[in-house]
Amino acid sequence: MIDFKGFRARFAPPLLSFGLALAPTAQAAETLKVAQIDPVSGPLAPIGDSSTRHLRAKFDHINAAGGMNGQMLELVVMDSEGNPEKAQVLLRQAVDSGIRYITQGTSSAVGAALGDAVDKYNRRNPEKPVMLLDHTNTDPALTGELCSYWRFSFSPRVPTRTEALLRYVSTQGRVKKLFLLNPDYSLGVAVETSVKAALPRLTKGVEIVGTERVPLGKVRDYAPYVAKIRASGADGIVTSLFGADAIGLMKAANESGWNGFVYAYTAGGVGLPTALGALGKERLVWVNDFMPSGELAGEMKYNDEMLANQKTDFYQMQQTYGYDLLAEAARRAKSNDVTKVAKQLDSGVTTQSMLGEVSVRGADHQAVVPLFVGIYSDKVKRGLENTPYSYRTVARYEAKDVTPASTCKMKRPG
Repeated sequence: MIDFKGFRARFAPPLLSFGLALAPTAQAAETLKVAQIDPVSGPLAPIGDSSTRHLRAKFDHINAAGGMNGQMLELVVMDSEGNPEKAQVLLRQAVDSGIRYITQGTSSAVGAALGDAVDKYNRRNPEKPVMLLDHTNTDPALTGELCSYWRFSFSPRVPTRTEALLRYVSTQGRVKKLFLLNPDYSLGVAVETSVKAALPRLTKGVEIVGTERVPLGKVRDYAPYVAKIRASGADGIVTSLFGADAIGLMKAANESGWNGFVYAYTAGGVGLPTALGALGKERLVWVNDFMPSGELAGEMKYNDEMLANQKTDFYQMQQTYGYDLLAEAARRAKSNDVTKVAKQLDSGVTTQSMLGEVSVRGADHQAVVPLFVGIYSDKVKRGLENTPYSYRTVARYEAKDVTPASTCKMKRPG
């Protein structure tokens, strides 16, 4: 999801810092361990924690159905603090303990570092390779110039989201002038680049009237940015700000009296509905692979289970369909061996999920799923975080219509 800079690794003592021993035990033969290398401390901890809870919920479902080829899944959570160097240390610890499946999201910088480390390890150890499962990153480079045979990515990339979002914008006729306001790292750059490239092709009479990159987590007052937006005459903002930055932007826009639309790539973060309340109601638009508002078959039941067992709302769909795809590949392989499962995924596995049919594209190992556009509203079947607010679906785009062609030059083993 994000590429958070400025961290310095504060390495904890190996293994003991995670509250569990990673050395192989008798239990290891009975469970299939998956190491989640995400932040569980520091500024990004809420995002990492949300991913953990969604992964545990999905693992519970798979295990209740008999596991993967009869083997129960066990999640081993390792705290990267959002730091690429520490993430690589944790990867070595996980691999040394016998873990062969690694899952990661939250930071594209960490995702890139882990992908490089996994590739290097697998070249040195072709007989016992490691698989990297990317559950929430959206940086297109990870399935483009940095694509890897051993990485499988679940969350739709930025260009796919842009395709869906601008198609929606073009059908509404509500905005004519867009201001691009994004964080100053890879996600923000990718959003800015893709919108500039796609806007002339997908819309008519819509222009970009301003562009600004924001130092993430460092802006305490968004009023000056909103003043620039108002001065530009923009009636729409395109942004990939999230968390406190997204909330700060919405509050400053509201206080200034600006009443345009905000088109967001990352508006689904935990804590957002609680902080926003009615701010942005019917004006905050989100593009994603899932609108958590109770509209899908089976969603309400799954949400009830997550509230009971994981103490959180069902926000993230990527872990759900992503591990459906992994389990289907293992079923076809009749094995949980990484080499055999990767071969099945690489061949283009398809399965059913809450979203309907989903698949893995062999060209770049990207999950191919439909995209939704939703608007922040209290006219929903289920609200989030004990509020009446979530995102009401206003458009759905099938994967074949919004997924760009792959740019990956895949290097397969052998």
